[in-house]
Amino acid sequence: MLQGIPSEQRVSTGLDALDDVLGGLYWGDNIVWQLDGVRMEPFYRAIACLSEVFETRTVVSLGGAVDALDVPGLAVIDAGPGSDLAQPADLLREVYRLCHPPGRRLLLFESLDSMVRAWDASSTRDFFARCCPLLLEVGAIAYWSMSARVTPSTVRDTVQAVT
Repeated sequence: MLQGIPSEQRVSTGLDALDDVLGGLYWGDNIVWQLDGVRMEPFYRAIACLSEVFETRTVVSLGGAVDALDVPGLAVIDAGPGSDLAQPADLLREVYRLCHPPGRRLLLFESLDSMVRAWDASSTRDFFARCCPLLLEVGAIAYWSMSARVTPSTVRDTVQAVT
């Protein structure tokens, strides 16, 4: 077991039917939703509403219309162009800071497609390849999303290889 990770192995997704399919989530899971024509918000909102499970719940926005998913107590990190966290390395440092010390953390990232628009495919790929293992190491649960048709193949390939 990873040091500092809560003793409860499994965490609910907030959706009973999804828990039945997945068997719940484990601390350190990075879930990548590959959605075309389906909104990610219901999945993100369901887990974000589990306020008693997580010490911190954070959504990462890259200039998109993130309204904290209408979930009370959900923190928002503004990243990307025009923010204090304009570059991928800046956001990676902030994610590291938020996750130390390790604890019951939830991070919900705006889509990888938004990251590609903000940073380009290569930078997005590099960010994901560094951030995903970091979140596993500290035992945080993270949700990511991407489009099967719009996300560049280099990013999709990296997501598949890393996860």
